[in-house]
Amino acid sequence: MLEEKIQQGHQAEEEYIQQQRQLEYHEVTEQRNEENRREMRLGYLQNHVRGQEMDFQRLHRIMGVKFTPEKPDSVQDIVKASLNHEQRNASLLHYVGVQNAQIEELEEQARAMEAEEMLRTVEQKKADDENVANTALNERAADLSMATLNGITKREEDLKKLCPIVENLCAMSGASASIEREDGGILQLKGCRPDTLTDYLRQCDEAIKELRARVMSLPTASGNEWLRDFLAHKEVVTYPTVIEIRKELESAAQKVKEQKEAKAVMGEAGGGEGAPALGMSVVGD
Repeated sequence: MLEEKIQQGHQAEEEYIQQQRQLEYHEVTEQRNEENRREMRLGYLQNHVRGQEMDFQRLHRIMGVKFTPEKPDSVQDIVKASLNHEQRNASLLHYVGVQNAQIEELEEQARAMEAEEMLRTVEQKKADDENVANTALNERAADLSMATLNGITKREEDLKKLCPIVENLCAMSGASASIEREDGGILQLKGCRPDTLTDYLRQCDEAIKELRARVMSLPTASGNEWLRDFLAHKEVVTYPTVIEIRKELESAAQKVKEQKEAKAVMGEAGGGEGAPALGMSVVGD
């Protein structure tokens, strides 16, 4: 019985000791957990404080005002600085909008100027082409005018060479003797020149016709070989008639007059378009 009581007493003591140990263990565990929670909360708070300090430092760099917990007025300073920054940002934004509008306007003006430059370039090229064409036309007109003048000069020289021959022909045919005037008539007054050559040729033609009529009235005309050859009808197709020569000379004189008037107009206009082309057919030598 006693041993059983002693054994029960030891067992109860061990149970009590185990309970005390468990309680101590739970207390130590709770204490350690509480310390861990405190350390974690302290670390979180420290990190949060450091983050706020960094935010305040960033705010100080941006606003130029430093927040100090000891000075509550620093918050008002930060607010004022923030309002000033907002006003400045609004002003800068408005300035940027004005600058963008000016840039767009300048770009539009630049595009308009480029289009105008292209148009002026096309017009200038067209004007240059027209000037080149007008210069070539003037050169061709000048060359043709010079060739015409040379042809007229050659014709006048040829006619001047023909004048003495026509005068001798008039003298031989007696054409000039038909003019019975004291001053010698228009032929005697002017003489045989290119402008009176047609009159001389007409007189020669009339004298030759009269001479042919007289020869045809002779009874020996058909028997004489020389007279028969003189009376034979001949056509001259190589040389123009007297009327054609007169018309051609009058036309050439008119063209020379028009050319001189055109040159006078060109001289007054200061080198305008060239004179109209003049043409003339020259009888072969």
